[in-house]
Amino acid sequence: MVNSGKSDTFRRVAGEYSKSSLAKIRYPGPMPPEPGETLDMIVLGAGLRGLGAALAHTAAAPRKTLLVIDPLPQPGGSLRTQRTNGYLCELGPFALDAEQLAAATHHLPQAPTPIDALPGADHGYVFDGSSLQRVPLERAPRSFRTGLEELPQACRRALGPALRLGRAAIAITVANGEFPVELGGEVPTALTARQLLLALPLRTSARLLAGLDPHLGPLAERLRSEPRAFVFFGGDRRQLPTLGGYGIVPADGADTALTEVVHCSEVFANRALPGRCLLRLELTLSNGAERDEAVIQLALDELQRFTGARPEFGLHKVHRFERDLDDAVAAECRTRLRALHGRVPGLTIVGDARGDTL
Repeated sequence: MVNSGKSDTFRRVAGEYSKSSLAKIRYPGPMPPEPGETLDMIVLGAGLRGLGAALAHTAAAPRKTLLVIDPLPQPGGSLRTQRTNGYLCELGPFALDAEQLAAATHHLPQAPTPIDALPGADHGYVFDGSSLQRVPLERAPRSFRTGLEELPQACRRALGPALRLGRAAIAITVANGEFPVELGGEVPTALTARQLLLALPLRTSARLLAGLDPHLGPLAERLRSEPRAFVFFGGDRRQLPTLGGYGIVPADGADTALTEVVHCSEVFANRALPGRCLLRLELTLSNGAERDEAVIQLALDELQRFTGARPEFGLHKVHRFERDLDDAVAAECRTRLRALHGRVPGLTIVGDARGDTL
């Protein structure tokens, strides 16, 4: 299904374990350093790309010391699964395609078992302003039985105490070919690594690396984002007898705040209780200050305009987030980060800062 670039269809500190104690319990993952030791690698960002890079590093050099650091209390970045009243709601990407899934699980010692989409999810619809036009799905979506969050949780188990959550990097410098990294928090921590990999949002990467390029700081402050919301509706499947396919996107240039509808329970099993349906609508908000009731009403109005249906839903759930704008400032910021990536030995930048999607 053509997405037109509108939206995606398809992050407690670890205990202070010593190497000797880890050896006693035969933990299979990478070894964190001894206190004061220079690490072989620090990965900043525990989204899928950061986790994948850490696992690839461990697979290639299992005896090298490694830490993965992220400010959020859970790994996965924007990828989160939440269960509400028998409904399974994805608060980030809804599905992965085969290529994304293979890249994310390639180095996992025990990867979760993926599930295929239901047979009726091989197509979607484009709303042209007056009617729905059926289109084939470009890539088959895949997920896991209890949601996409199975993937970062499997990565968490594989990385063990090398995954340090709830801590944010606040400063990066380069000294004698190594990377001192300062972590914020109640007890500030200084770490040093021979290699540094950033898998962070564009603005965060630019701010942290501003000491290596003085233009990055001002650029980071000029980066713009727009408020978005997922609105989840759950209810009786019989109220939507024509519900089918992966979902709906508006045609290019359509005058609508609705950027995507995903028919969650029509795509994967176990997304709703039997006889129930679950929809996820993505909206662009005007200022982000709208009350949830207004966001829900807007979603209902646009759903009716797209489908002609006005069912009664028992579940109304709003999840707000920001989406970075891909404008000239973002392009310049990425260009400068790529230049650092190329000229600073030991520094690697992946993910959003290089224009990737996950």
